[in-house]
Amino acid sequence: MKNLNPDGLLIKNDITTGELVNAIKLLFKSPPYESSSVSQTIRNKMLNDLLLDKIERRLLYELSVGTKMKDLQTAIPLSIAGLEKKKI
Repeated sequence: MKNLNPDGLLIKNDITTGELVNAIKLLFKSPPYESSSVSQTIRNKMLNDLLLDKIERRLLYELSVGTKMKDLQTAIPLSIAGLEKKKI
């Protein structure tokens, strides 16, 4: 989606004559247009991306309180390379 940057998205199974006409009208007025299924799928994807495991939450906390990378290994059971990967 980021590379294509479409003005409208519809899922093939959602398309009815009325839905297609409505999508075209709305696209001319104010793009972008997403069918309800597309909107729901995007919303679910965003929510799943926000889920963090215990180590990621701990890493965020330690960084927020100013813990240095060299000291993170004492707080989080990962190697420096593992911590660097999580940090990115």
